[in-house]
Amino acid sequence: RICPRDGKVGTAYVDCISGNDHVGKAVVMLSYAWKYRLVDIQSGLEQFCEARDLDIKRVYVWLCCLCVNQHRVAEAILKNEEVPFDTFKEVFRNRVEGIGRVLALMAPWEKPEYITRVWCDFELFSTMQLAEQECRLYVTMPLTQQKSLLDWVGAHMLKSDGVDAMWKTLASVDVSQAEASFPGDKQAIMSLINEKSSPHAVNATVSRHLQGWITDTCDTLVRQWARESKQDDIHQAWLLLNVGSLLRKIGRGDMLIRAERALKEAEVLLTRVGDGPDKADPVWPVLLHELGYTYMDLGKKKEAKDALEAAKEKYTAQGKMNEQAAIRLVSDLANFYRKFEYKKELREAVEQLETIDGESHRGLSPKLKAKIKITIGDTKRSDKAYERAMELFSDAYKLLTDDQNIERPMGADLLMSMGIVLQDDPVLNKKKYPDREVEKLFFKAKEIRERSATLESPGGAKLMSAIANMFLDRSEKVVADGSTDEEKREAEVKRKEFLDKAKNAGKQAKNIFEHSHSEETMAAAFLMLTLGKIYEGLKDYQDAYCAYQQSRRTYTYAGHKGRFKALKAMDRVKEKIDMEVISNQSVAVPKDGLLVVTWNIGARFFNPFEFWITYKEGDEAYYELMRKYEKFVKTPGDKDVPLHQIFPDFRVRELIDLMRSARLEGCDYVEKAWKDKYRDTKFVGGFLTCEENASKKLFSLADLYTSSISLKGSAPPQYRPSVTTHYAGNLRTDNSADLLSTDHWWMRWRNFMFHEVLELHGGGKAKTRPYELVMGYSPLRGSPNVTEDERKAWIPLQLLCLALYDCAVLHIMEEIEPDGNWQKIKFEVTKETAKLKQTKTIRILRDNYSAADVICLQKVPMDYLKMLESSFGMDFHLVSPVSPEQAEQERSSTETYSVLLLRKQRFPSQPRGTEALTRRVIDAANKKSGKKQLKPGALLVTKAFHASGLPFIMASFRSDGSGKTSKPVSSAIDELVKDEENSNHCRVRLIFGIDANTVDHTGDEDELDVRSFREHCFKVGLRSCAGHRPEKHSTTCKARTYLQPQYKKSVTYARKLVDDCNPRDHILIRKGTFRVEAFQRDNSGMESYKEAQNIPSLEFPSDHAIVVAGLGLLQDDWEMQELRNNLEAALGDGRLEALVSALNRPRGG
Repeated sequence: RICPRDGKVGTAYVDCISGNDHVGKAVVMLSYAWKYRLVDIQSGLEQFCEARDLDIKRVYVWLCCLCVNQHRVAEAILKNEEVPFDTFKEVFRNRVEGIGRVLALMAPWEKPEYITRVWCDFELFSTMQLAEQECRLYVTMPLTQQKSLLDWVGAHMLKSDGVDAMWKTLASVDVSQAEASFPGDKQAIMSLINEKSSPHAVNATVSRHLQGWITDTCDTLVRQWARESKQDDIHQAWLLLNVGSLLRKIGRGDMLIRAERALKEAEVLLTRVGDGPDKADPVWPVLLHELGYTYMDLGKKKEAKDALEAAKEKYTAQGKMNEQAAIRLVSDLANFYRKFEYKKELREAVEQLETIDGESHRGLSPKLKAKIKITIGDTKRSDKAYERAMELFSDAYKLLTDDQNIERPMGADLLMSMGIVLQDDPVLNKKKYPDREVEKLFFKAKEIRERSATLESPGGAKLMSAIANMFLDRSEKVVADGSTDEEKREAEVKRKEFLDKAKNAGKQAKNIFEHSHSEETMAAAFLMLTLGKIYEGLKDYQDAYCAYQQSRRTYTYAGHKGRFKALKAMDRVKEKIDMEVISNQSVAVPKDGLLVVTWNIGARFFNPFEFWITYKEGDEAYYELMRKYEKFVKTPGDKDVPLHQIFPDFRVRELIDLMRSARLEGCDYVEKAWKDKYRDTKFVGGFLTCEENASKKLFSLADLYTSSISLKGSAPPQYRPSVTTHYAGNLRTDNSADLLSTDHWWMRWRNFMFHEVLELHGGGKAKTRPYELVMGYSPLRGSPNVTEDERKAWIPLQLLCLALYDCAVLHIMEEIEPDGNWQKIKFEVTKETAKLKQTKTIRILRDNYSAADVICLQKVPMDYLKMLESSFGMDFHLVSPVSPEQAEQERSSTETYSVLLLRKQRFPSQPRGTEALTRRVIDAANKKSGKKQLKPGALLVTKAFHASGLPFIMASFRSDGSGKTSKPVSSAIDELVKDEENSNHCRVRLIFGIDANTVDHTGDEDELDVRSFREHCFKVGLRSCAGHRPEKHSTTCKARTYLQPQYKKSVTYARKLVDDCNPRDHILIRKGTFRVEAFQRDNSGMESYKEAQNIPSLEFPSDHAIVVAGLGLLQDDWEMQELRNNLEAALGDGRLEALVSALNRPRGG
């Protein structure tokens, strides 16, 4: 056959085939060793597609053996023609960059042939070099290797050396030992690697991806096996326990969260089995041990202590305290007691370990012996017994070296501990160059962490924290070295160099703690204390203050004495920085006054791109993406092609067939509408931005129903595969959604909408498919512009338009960001604003406002109530329309409530009359407005009594979007207070936190101007704590982007800071009851307000700022109440009321 490329006889296989089912534009390049069998290549590709729900007919793979013309290669060999390495390098780089995805095939998993070939390592290295352009690296293995992995997990993981197989695999990765068919190739490749990077960096990258594949595959296979197998609950629990242990030991990214989830699932299974020697008894202590260790890495002090001590009780009851597993538990308990300063318990645990160490148990493995010595050594180090600690560490080092385990994470921890001893020992510090040995130990530990792909774990974060502390220590020693001016200048330069190194290491440690969800640990608190000192040394006092503040919060939450060091440091820094910012970080409250907070915490954002957010300072990637999308939608030009070019006819037919199979009415009309109306319409101007589509809500409602679906139990929500949902795909190793193309998207979208069976949380149908959540036409939800035919076919019409919308948006993203970088941005925004939203919200309240007396919250999702109760229940009354237990049972992704938190010290008795008072205000407000406008849960009213006996009405309210309910509700609240005053014969105080949805402009009848609302409040006797000019205190600064369904509401990049900058939130009180001592807003989560900043941000999780007021009760009111109390005590029960009634009776009666 003639080659179409050069016209000569002999062609490549790819040039001999045709048709979409056989050939197409490559979406991934396969990188593999030529020794692999064809069956393994086929199996590896099948596993890659199956794991991602990809259509195997549409995943076009570039293979060199099939895509390169091998006839020409053979001819060149016969002629002894050698292609220069630089030519190969350039061709290969262009190919990788053009395709954008490299798939590495590795087998066997315990020692891949792939990593022994230098050309394979070069392909990996080239992919690394293109990382900034987002060339992604994936790893796959044949099915036989997956089964081998599953056998390993089930049989070996929890044994003392169970994870060693993986550590050995990762340690065997060494590019310098790789082979090549031509020696010159290896020499050229190694020279390139040394020039651009290093062999160690290549080794670390390969190890990281290989480890990610191992853990993800184990997790996926075990869950799949548990669903499909007929094994009993104990076997399934054991497998989940093994997977949880593996994920915990690696601890990178979300692995700790996944470990906790797997272990909790195992706990449920064991609870179902019941206790007994033949049942769950042997598994319980092992599970509780793993749970406790996982909780410790997550910074969950109470849960960790309970689980670890429960495990010890189980071992004791079973008479197994002399077994190796129980001894490991005692060692981990000692570490826990040391970190959290349980001195008595620590002493007992260490004594037990010292006894074991002294007896030299012959049955103990070298690793366990070393672990015991390291634990005792760390305790001695904490007690400043450095010489004894170093002896124990040296013994442990010999044990691990002899057992060939020093190149493991445990060896890295040991080297770190040895380095800390050398640094902290005042005797060693007197030597001239002790830091060289310290640095050598720390960086050897870092190399081990990188080779084992555990640098990004909590253990790796501790190591980077220690390195930061080392450089800080060296910077402090430098200052005293200078005597002359020149020496002092040199010393200052050197000191700055050390501080910069310390800052870089510290910031890396901070990022690792945050990404591994271990930022609440004692190690993280110590790091922030170290970072504070570093920033202070660099004279970045604002950053120093924030670091000290974060350290103080974590220490305080754990009850650790480190909080006093942090507080002292905060006071020291306050004197050095601009007090203008810091003065806004605390509200002064009189001794007998009240600190009041109101915050609309904002329901979840189901679209990560819906609103302009404040992205990372100095990083323009997010803003550039949004500007490119905005430009494309506004001026698409000749790229505005007909819909059928991005969503072909055959795909429409497939969708209609699916809808017909689902027995949806109106499919014939939808098929006709496609042909007559949509098919040839321009996808931007005629569909995405079409005002008719927007007014009819043809895809915005269906988007709302299916963007986020809450599932039963603790399972995370399910998201529709789309650019504009929090869908993140199946990949975990590189945090990408893997929406490779519209072909791949369609496979996932179709399977999700029509084949996925979801078990929903709450009422209604227990099990459903997502398409069933799309509702039929309703005048309340729909539009009068919808025709009668469209109403009859409303569900299938919405599904078609939703598919077109999702496809159109993805097509634009492919056009503006062909390298797929948008997925990385989306993942980060999703993580910070959605996945961590609840955690950040609770943390801001707990760390900054736990000293408040009254906290009014609006738009609180149901599943937040349990977390609020656990975080504040000890010190606050939680007042909500439903109990946390009921909310947990009836959890919904859209239901939100207004909630109150009242400090028990200020309001000792339980608030009363909540349901009746709330109903009373709702009825009065609806009567005033002439219609039923209030949504259930938007308003909460209760009555509480201050410790002095003063009665209070407390209210929290979120108005409707236009603010129309704000006036009737505030009037009804004021009338309620007056009625209560008449009943109590004394003044009743009001504290009313309200999102009134007021705006700072006039002329729009559909919105409530803040001045109009202020005048209304003055009329009824209410006052805002913001003073006479509330319009000057904006609490929102938000704007919709173009990357969301409601095009008419889109705001340009240029106007994103001015579109909705309004004073929507208020704290209202009654005239003459309080003095407003202080008032502030917070849109940073750090008790400060930054003007001209869009919220939410990556740090602040709501689109409303927090409003805080310090209130002082007027003194005469306190004195009148005290007089009343004295009179009641003197006259007896009921007599004061009778006296007041008699005095108020008309004269002459």
